[in-house]
Parts: sequence; C-alpha cells; structure tokens
Amino acid sequence: MRADVTRQSFKTLWRSGNPQFGIFARLTAPEAYETFTLTSLDVVIIDVEHGSFDRQSLSRCMFSALAGGLTVLVRVPDCDLPAIQHAINAGADGIIIPHVSSAREMETVAQFARKTAVERAHAGAGRASRQRQTPWPDFQRALSDRLMLIAQIDEPPGIAGAPEIIATKGVDGVFLGRIGLTLAMEADNKSSEVVDAALENICRLCIAGNLSVGLSLPDVRAAASWHAKGVNLFIVDSDYSILRAGIETRMSDFRASLPIDAKPLC
Repeated sequence: MRADVTRQSFKTLWRSGNPQFGIFARLTAPEAYETFTLTSLDVVIIDVEHGSFDRQSLSRCMFSALAGGLTVLVRVPDCDLPAIQHAINAGADGIIIPHVSSAREMETVAQFARKTAVERAHAGAGRASRQRQTPWPDFQRALSDRLMLIAQIDEPPGIAGAPEIIATKGVDGVFLGRIGLTLAMEADNKSSEVVDAALENICRLCIAGNLSVGLSLPDVRAAASWHAKGVNLFIVDSDYSILRAGIETRMSDFRASLPIDAKPLC
C-alpha cells in the first residue's frame, strides 16, 4: 500500500499546476481497487454513470481505494441527488456531474452537495464522518475544504452555457468530455478543430475563474499541448481498455517469441 495514506487534499494538488493522472474505473471488484493503490495513479474516477455499481459494490470499491490512500472521484448518473449523497457519505473526494447543460442544474447540485449532503453524511454516521466520531464543526469544515464538485461539459448545450456554469458558486472544477463532445458535434457536421476550439475557450474561462480543468485524453501526444492550455488532470484511459491492452501485449510478446509452425515436443 502507499505510504501517504494521510494525504494532501486532491483539491490542493489539482490546483497546484502539476499534472495529475488517472483512469475511469468500471470494474466492481474491490480487489481491482486494491491493485490500483499499488500503482502510480494519482486518482481514480469510479464511473457509476456507465458502470454496474449498486450502493454496496460502490462502497466496497471506494473502501479499497481510500484505504490505500488513492484519491476517489465518483461520476454519478446525471444530477442524481441520492447518488451524490451516497458517494459523499462513502468518502468520495469529489463528485463529477456529467452532461451539464446549464448553470441552473449546477446551482441545484451545489446547494444540495454543499449543505444537505454534508449534514446527512454526518447524521448518517457513515465512512465520511468516521461513524460520527468526528465532531460536527470539524467534520463540516474538513469536508467542505476537501470535497470537489466538478461539472462535466461534453455536449453542445454545455458549451453554450459554459460561462454561467463556470461562474456557479460551489463549483470547483470542470471536466471536459472531448470524446462525447466530438460525437455530438460530428452529428452537426462540426470538425475536430471546432471541437478543440470550443474546449480551449472553456479552458480560458476556467483559468479566468480560478477553476481546475480536467480532460479525458487517451492520446499521450496531445498531453503537453492541453497542459499548456490549462489542463492539469488527465484521465488517460479506462480500466477495461488498460486490462485488454495489457493482455494483448503479453500475448503478442509470447506469440512473437515462438514460431507459428512450431511442432510439439511429443
């Protein structure tokens, strides 16, 4: 396990300017998250939106990651307040709200997450409050300082509403869904250059508003360029893709080491 289980808040690290790297995780086995803690990952985004998580599996996977000192962000399904509540109670360092299209959506989420969800997390005596062993004033202050609320912008309505979304009180960062936006804008016959220009503008708005910026970016060749534009969090792939690629690499290595027409020894 990592030596830095008592760790600096991810909010501070993300704002430091030094790039942070992570993956999307959809596997529901706690052992997978234990393995993640043995790597150099800075953060894992547990993808409840696309994964097959129920409350029990999410809690167990989060426990494995958090016990090993790994930062956990949870991408919930849309503006699902009960899902946000559960993730905060289970100890999430941050919540990603996907497909944000307006400031009004984020205002509702921010008001709930910053007040009601924090109060319920303490009242519910769950993991976040150390089963209510942390006194309320200390818990409220610590969770308010640590918890990140992140708006994911990945569709044209979100691009149009970006200035107001970024200015929403209680929002700490923006996550750019480049793949989703590309698919959505291609349907309107927009080029990749138009997509990148829209995302670059959001980066400028975030810098002006002192918000952190993250990006889903499998292409390592583009990382330096986006970092120069203000992106400090790179989600480089998913656990599924990494697992598949690792298997194929090992199989390819071994197959290449043996002649295809090798005859058995007996």
